Amino acid sequence: MAGIDHIRDGELVNAATLGRPDRAMEQRINDLDDAFSGLVAGRALVEYGAPCDPDVLVGMPVFWNPDAMRYEPALAGTTYDPGTRGVVSTPAADVAGVVIAKPGAATADIVFHGAVSIDLSAVVSGAVLPGRYYLSATQAGRLTRQRQSPTVAVLLVLGGGRCLVRPQAREWGLDHEHRAVDLVCRPAGDHVPPAPGGRHTILNPDADIPGWLPASHASFGGHAPAGAQFGYNVSADTALAPIWPPMPVEGAAITWDRGQNRAGGADVPLGLTGLVAIDRYGIWWMSDCNGDVPWPAAYTFSAGESGDYPAPDTGECPRQEDMRLRLWFTRTPYDATRLGVTSLRAAANSVLVVRACSGGPATAGDLEVDADLVLAVSDMNVGGHLALKNVNEQQRLVGGPVLEGLVVAPGGNITATSTHPQVLTGGTVLHQGRVTVAAVVDPADRELLPYVVRLLEAKERYASGVNYIALPPGQPSGLLVQFRVPSDGIQAGASLVFQLTVLGTLAGALPALTYAWRRIPAGTSTPAALPASDTTLSAGTPPTLSAGNQYVRIALPSVTVQPGDAVLLAVRRAADDAYAGEVGFVHTVAVVA
Repeated sequence: MAGIDHIRDGELVNAATLGRPDRAMEQRINDLDDAFSGLVAGRALVEYGAPCDPDVLVGMPVFWNPDAMRYEPALAGTTYDPGTRGVVSTPAADVAGVVIAKPGAATADIVFHGAVSIDLSAVVSGAVLPGRYYLSATQAGRLTRQRQSPTVAVLLVLGGGRCLVRPQAREWGLDHEHRAVDLVCRPAGDHVPPAPGGRHTILNPDADIPGWLPASHASFGGHAPAGAQFGYNVSADTALAPIWPPMPVEGAAITWDRGQNRAGGADVPLGLTGLVAIDRYGIWWMSDCNGDVPWPAAYTFSAGESGDYPAPDTGECPRQEDMRLRLWFTRTPYDATRLGVTSLRAAANSVLVVRACSGGPATAGDLEVDADLVLAVSDMNVGGHLALKNVNEQQRLVGGPVLEGLVVAPGGNITATSTHPQVLTGGTVLHQGRVTVAAVVDPADRELLPYVVRLLEAKERYASGVNYIALPPGQPSGLLVQFRVPSDGIQAGASLVFQLTVLGTLAGALPALTYAWRRIPAGTSTPAALPASDTTLSAGTPPTLSAGNQYVRIALPSVTVQPGDAVLLAVRRAADDAYAGEVGFVHTVAVVA
């Protein structure tokens, strides 16, 4: 609430200026009077200017979010509470009040309780009719006339724009209703009283008849507990079937009036060691002893007969007594089938495995679900080039083509081995699994021959029918050889070795020649400076010849090249070395390793 705007120095003195503080005070007093009158009359409890989500609209039911410290649109919902191991309402379902005005983008006037005028057009679908409205379970901040699961009553529309706001304060999960159902005291089939000391049996059981069936009957799906003799045909009982099972089943009870000596009903001992066992699958009678069954032991029944056993009471004395069984139990009024799982089991031939969190098979209690994908595999040798590759944003499997196998074309220099080879029709081998591919390359295919040769005071010689280039003694001489690395079929960063076949015309140690190389990268559309410097290569100790005109191969250290490079090799002989003969080069190549 803003402060009072008093008269300031220098203001013009007139009625408007002099009356300004009085009018502000009067407005405050009126507001307080309205609020106080409303409280005294019990009309409404309102918080003005409360912080709220900017998306909140007038008419919306809201809850308090303690993390954001503001009111936000409410939404009916449930969650699992590990503390109580039960289903409880979510914090967003705990309606605090209803918005009646938005004085600011992030502030709201909220009525918590009472009768007020509210515009519900933004939160109700269709016309706003008198009656009770509930919190929506599908749209946050919306109201509906249909009961939701869970049910959260918010307000009562009175008509004429007036509403009685009264949010449900109790925990809906604790609500329950009591039920009492009379069970049919007859066998659902043929029955003949047994001889004294004998046991009761049901012949020709019929699952379409209300009453009791043998516990082993197929309609029970094998759910009868060990020791059970008869099971109640719940599905044929039109009064019991729609509300079965009790919740919880442990709270069910049965009273049994045998119809003898006007003794009235008595509680039936329950449990597997008692007379009756009750679980979510049904009601199980544990005895077949003579006179200890849920129908008059002395009567004869036929599956073709309708109704219970014989004649109704005629009003004569003494009063006719009939056997009666009454089932007592409780149920929650909300839709438990939506909010809770009573049991969980994997379907036949499913990859899912359901077991107790503590280990071992189970269908109820604390469960964990796993997927054994081995069970989904039936064949591991199916041909085809399509395979599953990923899970997309819609959580669906997506696939595409893959390399199914590798076939080596005949007549080439490629070989392959694999962990799962298959021989196809005609003898062709399809390599699958882990495949190793090798190339059988002729060493000649890896040799690069010179395409430019320059002689530096070198001589062309001919000896014994062999041409060679000679570096004469007593003068500086040399040889420049240029190679080209192919653009295709060569790896990036390949190794290259210069190999020279060197001849000496006289016996003795050959001179120490100088070797240097230079790399000129392949050209591009961008101009580049031509490399001008060489890198020296060491050839090691020069070999010694035992006679003239002997030759030897010299391999220089490897260098690294790229596809498309031009490579230069420079060989130089000094004028003052001690070797008196000529040094000749019979063969000079560059080999890509």
